[in-house]
Amino acid sequence: SHSRYQGEICRVTLDGRDSSDVAPGTIVRFTFSLVSAPDGYVTSNGLAVGTPVSQDAASRTFVPNVAGSYVLQLTVRDSGGNDSAPATMTLTVVSVDLAVTKTVSSATPTVGTNVTFTVTLTNLGPSNANSVTVTDRLPDGYTFVSADPTQGSFSSSTGAWNAGAVNSGASPTLTITATVRATGSYTNTASLSGSTPT
Repeated sequence: SHSRYQGEICRVTLDGRDSSDVAPGTIVRFTFSLVSAPDGYVTSNGLAVGTPVSQDAASRTFVPNVAGSYVLQLTVRDSGGNDSAPATMTLTVVSVDLAVTKTVSSATPTVGTNVTFTVTLTNLGPSNANSVTVTDRLPDGYTFVSADPTQGSFSSSTGAWNAGAVNSGASPTLTITATVRATGSYTNTASLSGSTPT
């Protein structure tokens, strides 16, 4: 079997409450601007490239939905109509493409014999990944014997393989040995349940 995971959508909140260009309590408007974004960015929460958003609220949330660099600016206006100098921030969003493949030593084992499942986790890049977890919980048609991950740790009770950091291009593996029982479910799958690009 084979599955892919390309990271989680993140949400970024821009917050101007600590602006100090004007005296406390006199700020009346906040203007958020997306100066530039990577190709393919889709306008999120009204924040489009080159179109400033002016509002009373001190914060605005948007989704940087493609990898790359985003340049953002914040300007505050006081009750006298004076604008602050723009505060500029660059946000770099990275992505990671993880793949999981799984093989079994015998597709037609007999009752009472052992089978070995091999799970291979591959980071296809372009970024490294942290806190990678793969879940492979044995169904009731097998009795757990042993597990051997090339990195990280495996819990037979939860089926969680905490692989940890997986660099771009790396392919750690997990082998699980189990005994085939006379009854139960025999369909065994592995799936990615999370990661953090770095």
